[in-house]
This record gives sequence, C-alpha cells and structure tokens, in this order.
Amino acid sequence: MARTIDYAKADDQALVSAAKREDMPAFEELVARHRDKIFARAFSMVRNEDEAVDLSQEAWIKGWQRLKQFQG
Repeated sequence: MARTIDYAKADDQALVSAAKREDMPAFEELVARHRDKIFARAFSMVRNEDEAVDLSQEAWIKGWQRLKQFQG
C-alpha cells in the first residue's frame, strides 16, 4: 500500500523526501510554503517585480530538476 501524506501537515524534510520520489504535490506544497521568501530574496537582488518573478520561477524549476542531488 502506498504511503499517504498529509502535505499541509508534513514537515519540509518529509516533503523533500516525497518530492525526490517525483511526488509533484509534495513539491507544490514546498513551493506554496516558500515562494514568498524566494520572491522577496530575488526582489532584494534585482529591485524589479517582473524580474524577481522570473528569477523565482527559474529557481523553482532548477530546484525541481536538481532535487535528487539535494542532500539536505
């Protein structure tokens, strides 16, 4: 039987582990939790809202693509 995860209650470590197994809803929960912080960091670097949105999206894409390399 597959393990069911309550994404909203899971901690980040559990979500990362699930996302590494290509569990897209787990990754989506991570994005939802941290997107504002990532955007704020990007905005602090470029001081342009559109560029910060683009940088944030690129960061999430790279994060997904390289997630299996992430060691915590």
